[in-house]
Amino acid sequence: DLREVIEKASVAVKGSKILPLTFESKLVADCGFESLDIIDFFFEVQKLSGLQLDLAEIADKIGAQSGHRFNDITFQEVLHFLSEQQAISC
Repeated sequence: DLREVIEKASVAVKGSKILPLTFESKLVADCGFESLDIIDFFFEVQKLSGLQLDLAEIADKIGAQSGHRFNDITFQEVLHFLSEQQAISC
């Protein structure tokens, strides 16, 4: 389950204080992720999901879909992106 992957990756980076995770929350503004945290988060997501991820592609696709900067992405947008990647890789 990709929701579980996102939750586990978030806890790995920011600790359990981030729980319960609200998928409408913004990684940076609401959860305090910094640049290195975002890199670590997507590394953990990749490790837990088995998906091959490219951070530049993630930033481009999520930014294009949502119409805002990468720093403003929500966990829901990450979930949507990962769902698309999972469908492509199957």
